Amino acid sequence: MKQKCVIFYAMPYEIVDEGTGKTNEGISCTYLPTTELVPIINDNGSMGIATVKQSVSADWIDKLVQIPGIYDIDFKMESVGGKPMLKPVDIAFVSGVKFQEVK
Repeated sequence: MKQKCVIFYAMPYEIVDEGTGKTNEGISCTYLPTTELVPIINDNGSMGIATVKQSVSADWIDKLVQIPGIYDIDFKMESVGGKPMLKPVDIAFVSGVKFQEVK
């Protein structure tokens, strides 16, 4: 499944497991799973569009051309702890974004 998303933040990380000595690395990304910035008020009183925070492969670092930016993200369905989860597996830069105040 391919989805256009707005990536707001990306931070590479590298964590060494003290017990095994194994290095866990990736990129922590915060993004909107849409490019439609339409104000939303939900039944529970929450407002706006919730962002998603997810870790992706460290190999993506060269594909993150501009942040914030609009990207096509390919997702695949995986089972995590017995629950279905969409996992980002590839990314392609679409364009930069420019936010403008609306009066």
